[in-house]
Amino acid sequence: MKLSVVVIGLGQQSLTEYIPALMRRNDVRLVGVCDPNPEAHANFMQEFPDLAPFIPVYTDLVDILDSTHPRIAIVAVPHDSYYTIVKELCKRHIYFLKEKPFARNLNEAKKLLAIPDFDQYGFVAAQRRYNALYSKALEIMPQLGQPYLFNATYKLNVESPHSGWRGKKDLAGGGCMLDMGYHIIDQMLWWFGMPEKLNAQISFMAVPGSNYDAEDSASISFRYTNGMHGTVLISRAAGEKVEEYSVYGPNGYIVGNKKMLSIHDRQGHVLNHVTINDPETMSDAQLDFFISRVQARHGFSDIQQQYIDTMHFIERCYDDALDHSGLALVS
Repeated sequence: MKLSVVVIGLGQQSLTEYIPALMRRNDVRLVGVCDPNPEAHANFMQEFPDLAPFIPVYTDLVDILDSTHPRIAIVAVPHDSYYTIVKELCKRHIYFLKEKPFARNLNEAKKLLAIPDFDQYGFVAAQRRYNALYSKALEIMPQLGQPYLFNATYKLNVESPHSGWRGKKDLAGGGCMLDMGYHIIDQMLWWFGMPEKLNAQISFMAVPGSNYDAEDSASISFRYTNGMHGTVLISRAAGEKVEEYSVYGPNGYIVGNKKMLSIHDRQGHVLNHVTINDPETMSDAQLDFFISRVQARHGFSDIQQQYIDTMHFIERCYDDALDHSGLALVS
């Protein structure tokens, strides 16, 4: 029997990633979509003209849940809207995949974890963990010897990084460090654990004369007790799109991203180069994991420490940036 699923939030993430991923599956059935914005409804109908006549569109969360009785919900909404939705889904015993970040800050993360049955029904997107190339990099990392340097860069060129809810700290919780940086930070903690020391800097300078308080650019440096150190550079206003990491050890180094992994010896010679040309692979693998847990009624308590660790690291970064700038970044 197919699992009934609703999509809550009809932004770009849902239209370009989640709904197409659901349509590729034969074990789920989309029974409704929901967004309070009529413009989002129009976007859905335009993007999926063959699907739209058969899928009811709702503006109210309670209405869609009462009408469709889904087993699963995919939730991708502005960051300030998650708590109310998650609480309602847990109350109704509906499994859900919510888009990152886990929360706007550490206090909100703890409130989410305190919702009854959140550990059974709540799963948070962290896609790099479900990409075969990132898993392969972790598998071969011992061949490098003890890693001593990790660097990562994630840059986008967003036309208006200051506009909308993403430019407002009280709604978004933070800027690029929380939103985009969540991916890289989760990757780093997965591979290496929590660093002993860190230093974070942020800026709001990409749009002069505009009043916004969610950072458009951030840089983080860190050091582990074993001596490994490195940097993470994040920006949503820094020219061309770039996402890449590198890990260096005494025997060689690896360079990669979600589509490529290149393994080098110490002299820089390429030992192996692997690519994934299908951009859908990562989304599909994450959905595979989530839906397998739903089918098994397994729950997610065993992985939820990941969420709190990532939020703890991000909170440390904002606290350190606050020390440097005097700006209040996290509510």
